Amino acid sequence: MGTTREQRLRREQFRAEAEQRVWRDFHAKLEAMETLEDALKLFSESPRPDAPGRSFYSNLGFFLRTFAPPFGSNRTERAVYLKFVRGLDRQGLLKPGALSVIEAAFAEAEQDGQYR
Repeated sequence: MGTTREQRLRREQFRAEAEQRVWRDFHAKLEAMETLEDALKLFSESPRPDAPGRSFYSNLGFFLRTFAPPFGSNRTERAVYLKFVRGLDRQGLLKPGALSVIEAAFAEAEQDGQYR
């Protein structure tokens, strides 16, 4: 016997609530990142595949590899990534001119419309 529509809706609601709980915790940790070590530590806390919030950690991993805005990231994530990379630049950890290239990619992502 298949699942009823009500059971499916309940599971979807539970998943959405779990995703929001993970987001709140992840976002607080993301905001607190100041060093590459902080970022790598946060990424190492990635939940297993298909777990609520996994996409946030996947986005972070993509960002750390490329310093480009992850497709599927939300506006808040991108703002924090940009704040983080600006901090790295202030610490002298980016090559000269790299920040302006990164900022341009983030500005383009904001105008793209394919991002959340």
